[in-house]
Amino acid sequence: MPDGSKTCRNLDNHRWFHVFANLPEVDREEARKRRLYILLALPGIVFLLIWGSFNIIYDDFVGGGLDIVAAVMLLAGIFYLRRDRKGLLLYRLNTLILMAIMLYWCVNGGAMGEKTIWAFTFPLISYFMLGPIEGTVWNGVALGFISVVFFVDLPFPVYQYAWALKIRYVWVYLVISVLTYLYESARKESWDKFFRYEKEKKELQEKLARSQKMEALGLLAGGVAHDLNNVMFGLVSYPDYLLSKLDTQDPMRAPLKNICESGRKAAAIVDELLTLARRGVTSTQALDLNNVIEEYLDSPEYKKLEELHANVEIVAWLSHDLKIVKGSTLHLKKCVMNLVSNAIEALPEGGRVVVSTTNCYVDSPIRGYSEVARGDYVLLQVEDNGIGIAAADLPHIFEPFYTKKIMGRSGTGLGMAVVWGSIQDHRGYIDVQSREGQGTVISVYLPVSDEPVSDGPRTVPVHEYMGKGESILIVDDTPDQRIIAGRMLTDLGYKVHTAASGEDAVALIRRQQMDLLLLDIIMEPGMDGLETYRRILQFHPRQKAIFVSGFSESGRVKAARELGARAYVKKPYVLEELGVAIRSTLES
Repeated sequence: MPDGSKTCRNLDNHRWFHVFANLPEVDREEARKRRLYILLALPGIVFLLIWGSFNIIYDDFVGGGLDIVAAVMLLAGIFYLRRDRKGLLLYRLNTLILMAIMLYWCVNGGAMGEKTIWAFTFPLISYFMLGPIEGTVWNGVALGFISVVFFVDLPFPVYQYAWALKIRYVWVYLVISVLTYLYESARKESWDKFFRYEKEKKELQEKLARSQKMEALGLLAGGVAHDLNNVMFGLVSYPDYLLSKLDTQDPMRAPLKNICESGRKAAAIVDELLTLARRGVTSTQALDLNNVIEEYLDSPEYKKLEELHANVEIVAWLSHDLKIVKGSTLHLKKCVMNLVSNAIEALPEGGRVVVSTTNCYVDSPIRGYSEVARGDYVLLQVEDNGIGIAAADLPHIFEPFYTKKIMGRSGTGLGMAVVWGSIQDHRGYIDVQSREGQGTVISVYLPVSDEPVSDGPRTVPVHEYMGKGESILIVDDTPDQRIIAGRMLTDLGYKVHTAASGEDAVALIRRQQMDLLLLDIIMEPGMDGLETYRRILQFHPRQKAIFVSGFSESGRVKAARELGARAYVKKPYVLEELGVAIRSTLES
């Protein structure tokens, strides 16, 4: 059996067999018809030429001429298939010729002898070449002509067949037609199912590969972000701390503010890496997406974008009765910013960008870039009439650093990757429809929430988060961060202790109980913050704690909350953020 399979494969792959049958754009069904045509045509040409020559020699010029014409047509058909993508016209023409030959032999008596073979070949070829539906039409017409010849008195001479032969001929024709129809219908259905399965399998494999690629890049980005956030800590927290010590008229305030602002901008880029790593959204609130869009459209970033692209018209069509979604204002604002920025840059000669929101109910899954599940959504769409996206580029647009822009001059190459990561974190879906030269529509589906809209952030006066002499243990494996955090908390009125590792923290707590632990989640080597807290809870089960990290892995944060941690603060933090979290935890 293996040898036979190998032989079939080798025969199927012979160049001479495919040279007239296959073009690169021909699908499998068309290739099957072409192979069948050639397999029938090659011996048919030889047979028809020989038989036509014999007929002419024996004075049957009409029959011989038809045979030779049919042979020439078959040969021409082979060359026609080599040049044309679709052979349907050829298949119909040959079916018509074959039917004419069959009817000719019925009229002149050829069906009495060896010409009966046409009753077997016509249904087979017509069904195989034209399919179940069109094949049935052709066979119905042929059977109608045969019945007229057999059972109707015609005004021209027709060979008179015996009734037994007429009945047998028509019966055989019907049986062959029905069996061929059933076979071809079953074959077509099974092949359609197989092709759908292959297509779905390929799509799933592509989605899996894309997901694995994004996950691998996310792990890389997350690790880099953790290290960078530790560096950013000094560029954000130190200047913020020093600013709290300076007089309002001190000339050093301006450069310190610049340092702090630069650090915040760098931290924002690091936050994009965290979003890419699917570890950027740790706290969410109920919000109105329209407010997020309007806030962005009023921002300095947007105003600058408008100035740079004065030839682009930007229109906002926001639904007045939009439902509430649950998410992060910061991350959703970044999504809107990146989508609008990309849409504008797709209009080098000018054009129009439409940002719209509406309520949307998906009653059946939508298959697009990602499959949108059934449910109630708020739909955000950003549409442009720009240059569009090439079909080859479309599957890659959400990959990090995959960009057609000039790196360093127009963005970081992370914009669309950040959008993809943020929407995934919000349990939403994203779809892209684009054609080159016609523009792009990007649709974002965010699940609807039943929660009321949350109040926005407010500036908290210092006296509201001042300490009252409580003791706090700072556990961090980075000396600089222990020092700056210690100075902040000392100035706020807390008694500060520090530990460089989880092991040191456990040993210290055994000797002296603390009102609060400030734990870094990731510490190396040795115990991390989560394991440290577990050990401490074994002998101080009501110990309060706050976790901090530059790598906000949601799994560890969730586990910490389940253990009893009241808050999570993301590095790099500022005095107000840390002070408010500590005060609320101590008073809880």
